[in-house]
Amino acid sequence: MAAIMDCLPSDRGILVHILGYAASLENISTIARTCKTWDKIVNSDLNTSTSIWKSICVASDPELVRIFPLCRESHAFHVAGGGWKILLRRRKTSKFRPVGKFGKVVKSLETVFCHPVDGIQGFYGYHNEYPWNDDHYVARQQGLFCFQVNPFDPPLPQEFIVLHKNHEYLLSNWEQECSIIRCWFAVWGVTDKDAITIIKPEHESSSTKVQCHVDLNSLDFDNLPHPPQNFSTVS
Repeated sequence: MAAIMDCLPSDRGILVHILGYAASLENISTIARTCKTWDKIVNSDLNTSTSIWKSICVASDPELVRIFPLCRESHAFHVAGGGWKILLRRRKTSKFRPVGKFGKVVKSLETVFCHPVDGIQGFYGYHNEYPWNDDHYVARQQGLFCFQVNPFDPPLPQEFIVLHKNHEYLLSNWEQECSIIRCWFAVWGVTDKDAITIIKPEHESSSTKVQCHVDLNSLDFDNLPHPPQNFSTVS
């Protein structure tokens, strides 16, 4: 296979798409373990692996494709497979299985915000295998860290608060912290800045207030829009 790719440098992109499509139809981990050349192309070669894993995601997880620009892993250009491989594996190995009307979006909130280090709690409420109960999860030590929205007890409110740590840090980095809130709404498909109002907390004992001028409960969850290009990610 490597010889074929070397012989067709001008058509490498086409071949990569073919390989990605083939990989999406089979268990990629099993195939990679049985063939060193395939393992290199899929998991080691920066020139081919990212495109292949993106093709796998397009075929197997369209929701990940939609929220990918919002994830900090979308900038993992130095890793074979890029953020596509990292995020797809995280979603497949997660024990969190939300159900109900908001299930798909709640799962996406976990994907975007729940990081092993410096993570943000994108929602709260009791549920099976609650992701933030994991011992490997470490919340942010500064700034916003928990959205006080319980999607397991609908309807969703149009006004809520976001908890933070270190009031001075929050105010000093206010625009960056607001981008986290906008990213949260983008997961729900709301990307218009005028659709939300963010109220800065005046005192250390108060919290950031968020008002949404769109009823999240009435959204078409089967056809949520993709965020625009260059939309701010969680940093």
